[in-house]
Amino acid sequence: MANQEKNKYQDEILIKQIEEFVAHLSVEKNYALNTVSAYKRDLLKFLSFLGNKNIPGWAEVDGDIVNLFVMGLRHGDISNKSIRRYLSSIRVFYNYLIDNEAASSNPALSIQTPKSIEPFQKLLILMI
Repeated sequence: MANQEKNKYQDEILIKQIEEFVAHLSVEKNYALNTVSAYKRDLLKFLSFLGNKNIPGWAEVDGDIVNLFVMGLRHGDISNKSIRRYLSSIRVFYNYLIDNEAASSNPALSIQTPKSIEPFQKLLILMI
């Protein structure tokens, strides 16, 4: 029971850090509401993934864990554009955590961003 309460408390801390981050984006960086909402949604999905993998906090995340998250997105038929957005959200969030001394490194930096297909390339593919 004590372990369950500890996990609940830890989850509340992690969610609070996401809330503080999105407030930072909104107030200090003056990001658009849709952008802030996308960051929050992406990070909450990442947090859910970490919970399912029993990862207790941001400091325990490494490049392999971020890579597993990305692989799960790919297997879920998430577009490359959306995966790039998820990675961007995680990278910017970790930079914020580092600036606020809540993390010492950014595990998303080692993950290669999927390439996008340019409109001209799409046209060529459709013509083939």
